Amino acid sequence: MKYTVATVVSVLLGALLICGESIRTLHTEGSQAALAASLSALKIRQLATLYWECQDQSADNPYQRDPGECAVIGRAMQRRVNEMPAP
Repeated sequence: MKYTVATVVSVLLGALLICGESIRTLHTEGSQAALAASLSALKIRQLATLYWECQDQSADNPYQRDPGECAVIGRAMQRRVNEMPAP
């Protein structure tokens, strides 16, 4: 009987863990999609400023942004790298 209870508890905890991680993943993907949409509306100079904020300037000055945000900004910059800034 105790093995049955332990098995049921283990399965329930596993299901809870999987559900929690999937919800967190959906939230992260949604926020990255929203960030990508807002980046596409920026001018190239504004995007370049955000890109350089993501670059590590020195050991004393760590990244100013979240690494996930920096990855999205980097991909946006790669897509628009040939765009010329407006005068």
